[in-house]
Amino acid sequence: MVLDVSMCSSAESSCKKDAEAHSIGDGVFLGSVKAATNIKTLESWKITRILVVDTTSSILWPDKFSYKRVKLEDIPTANLLAILPEALAFLGEAQLRRDPVLVHCTRGFSRSASVAIAFQMLFKGLSYEDALNLVKRRRPNVYPNIGFQQQLQQLDSMKTRCLTGHWGKTMNWLRSAVPQGDLTLPTSAFNVHEAIHRAIKSQLDQVEALVQATLTDCTLLQQRSPWKPHGLFFEYLHKYKTIIKDMTLLSTAVSISRQLKNLREVASHDLLGVQAAVALAGEVDSWIEIVAPLAEGTPTMENSQIVTCKPKLNMSLVDSSYNDDDDEKDNNTPESVGFERDTSNEHAIKAKRQRVV
Repeated sequence: MVLDVSMCSSAESSCKKDAEAHSIGDGVFLGSVKAATNIKTLESWKITRILVVDTTSSILWPDKFSYKRVKLEDIPTANLLAILPEALAFLGEAQLRRDPVLVHCTRGFSRSASVAIAFQMLFKGLSYEDALNLVKRRRPNVYPNIGFQQQLQQLDSMKTRCLTGHWGKTMNWLRSAVPQGDLTLPTSAFNVHEAIHRAIKSQLDQVEALVQATLTDCTLLQQRSPWKPHGLFFEYLHKYKTIIKDMTLLSTAVSISRQLKNLREVASHDLLGVQAAVALAGEVDSWIEIVAPLAEGTPTMENSQIVTCKPKLNMSLVDSSYNDDDDEKDNNTPESVGFERDTSNEHAIKAKRQRVV
């Protein structure tokens, strides 16, 4: 008989980062739909409540567990903020009653992770960065999509106006404070298009500054760590088919990709930092390939002589042990795709819909 360990406590030294669920503390577990369909595992963790953050998962055992579903698509323009009052009220009640609760979506990376992060922000009063880091320490491969990241940062700025104290009062404030409806409309109190644009511009500026810093700090070309967060950002940018409306960023991306690949001309490609920078260029190029066809009079892959770079690295930019067995689940959304990739044999991510942001 093979023992199926699908959940992990952060206190366990043998905890696998590819477990189907992880304890993030205080009786809250974060995971995938697989964890929610393993009755023995749920019972072993004494789970009594299940929060479903998707649109498709089945409610299997309503007689055994208390369920709550909040419908949310894993796309950057989906309104995460609007579903938080209902979701967090359910989690808060579980905390007050000391009921262990599983929060899950399809893979447990983006949607359910975003809800778990928001809960830490309001229940414990943490900043977005502190809440994100707490959840990532417990479940290392969580990665809210770019739109959810911006909305959580908006929540961080909003909560300064929230009166601390009784959880019920916090929920009443949240219900009245979060924007409803389509966040892409010009009339929205929080325009997700503009927030995503600012985030992409900030990333491009940071990468350009990092390239410039290599002129005076050669240690940056010896380390992978400075480049990895940017590689992950652009990897998910193209996995989510993130299309921008303001094409001025495209020219900047073309230039930065060229600068990254030029590092091979000034330093040995055997250096880990050079390898990571070139792999990052490949991620930027993959995003450019998606955006460029929609731009008129903007540098494209052909007229800028950009060649998609897929260097043969021993490790990808993303340090992960997830596999790709379930790539086709849940409408092929990027959350359904494991993100360990050998950059010498990149998996093609075929999304059904392009998302214009």
